[in-house]
Amino acid sequence: MTSVDPANDERRATSASVAGQLSLLDIRLTNADVKLISTSHSSPLETKWELAARVEVVSEVVAYHVSYALKASGSGRKKSPVFDISFALMLTFRRTSDKPLAIEDLQVFGAYGVVEIAHPYLREMSHNLTARMGVPPLIVEVLDPTRGSHIDPRQIGFTNNSKR
Repeated sequence: MTSVDPANDERRATSASVAGQLSLLDIRLTNADVKLISTSHSSPLETKWELAARVEVVSEVVAYHVSYALKASGSGRKKSPVFDISFALMLTFRRTSDKPLAIEDLQVFGAYGVVEIAHPYLREMSHNLTARMGVPPLIVEVLDPTRGSHIDPRQIGFTNNSKR
């Protein structure tokens, strides 16, 4: 499946190239914050998503920190807040190649590959928690692979903690 955006296709190819040089070691939930603000709301809920990521390199390990925030409000005139959910995950990869990885390529992989890897975990946690809060269980849409993620790769922070 190809997109109509050549820049997006190039980023996907870069992400796939970086993915071939990394091996996933661990996915960890590093933070969770859930607030049920109101149980009386108008349906359907209106949601607003925020997604952010940063990459950290420590020797042969590359760690991505992904944060995901969801706010929901009623759809009535007041649009009163119903709940806020935020999660942070750390995805740790080991480099499997001696080939150097450019910062820009690591950022592109973070915006595409890492977000796609993290998404099912964030989706399941959002669905589970909204069901437990007594609001309609939220089903987060699957990311469209032809559109990329909601993150501009240039917005992904970078930290190099490798000892030289």
